[in-house]
Amino acid sequence: MSPTVLAATVPVADVVASGLPLTPGFDQRWAAWQERGRLHDREVRRRLWIAVPVIVVLAAIGYMMLSR
Repeated sequence: MSPTVLAATVPVADVVASGLPLTPGFDQRWAAWQERGRLHDREVRRRLWIAVPVIVVLAAIGYMMLSR
């Protein structure tokens, strides 16, 4: 997925000076962005919860085999 580049039609200084949000749906998009981040973090934690014990067991087996 490639990032989308938006072209500015109004100078940023004019938008900031007006006090208006940059886009009408900013709050909804920000909430969706935070939700995606939360879901990604949960998925990474779930994968680590599975991977770490497997790696520890494999390391222990490897250590026992090499220590003979």
